[in-house]
Amino acid sequence: MRSRVRVWRQFGVLTMLLVAASGALVGPSQAATDGPDALVTFAGGDRHSTAALTALAAFPEGAATVYLARSDDFPDALAASALADGPLLLVGPHGPTGDVRSAVDSLDPRLLVVLGGENALSDEAVAPLATSREVMRLEGGTRYITAVRVSQRAFPNGTRRVYLATGVGFADALSAGAVGDGPILLVPRDGPVPEQIRTEVRRLGAREVVVLGGRESVSEHVAEEVAQGRTTIRIAGANRYETATALADFAGL
Repeated sequence: MRSRVRVWRQFGVLTMLLVAASGALVGPSQAATDGPDALVTFAGGDRHSTAALTALAAFPEGAATVYLARSDDFPDALAASALADGPLLLVGPHGPTGDVRSAVDSLDPRLLVVLGGENALSDEAVAPLATSREVMRLEGGTRYITAVRVSQRAFPNGTRRVYLATGVGFADALSAGAVGDGPILLVPRDGPVPEQIRTEVRRLGAREVVVLGGRESVSEHVAEEVAQGRTTIRIAGANRYETATALADFAGL
């Protein structure tokens, strides 16, 4: 279930980005065939309903925790792929759609975790979902520190590997969404690297740092500054598609 949830969450975030670029995906959720090679489509009228369909499919019996991220910007939603204990729902800056409200009612969580600060997703926007539920935030003032907060929650006992991806583009971090053996830490291309990122790598006890994308995405200087002498592996292709394929091969997906 853990890896399946990550794949579905990655699909939901990808859909958010595709809808932003091309309008809205339409049509019901459907299975094209049966069996191990079945193609399943989760398609709502917009990014919010598609994420809701994905969440309900991944957690058909409900979830104690639901994560909320802003729907018209990508960094916080991408970092959330490391969180496997609950689904991710997308909320617009002015509040949730009816499909998102219905999904929360069906999932019936005890806890809502908002990703990012007030500037990312305000208390007012989240309020219609809160009712009597507990609400907490994972925030850090910037997308980079919010990703650190996500890492702290997802891997409280540490992990051997971390992934670095640029914080100013979505493609490389999105490719790592289904990997699941380490957090995705967002970094500036050329620095400076926030101290909290280096501190988190030490706390995790990571022995390996995997850099996603070429030097134009994450510079060698930034990679070295984060790795602090740890084994560093760069996964990069000639474009985002080749990088994603190389990462899938590396991870054995």
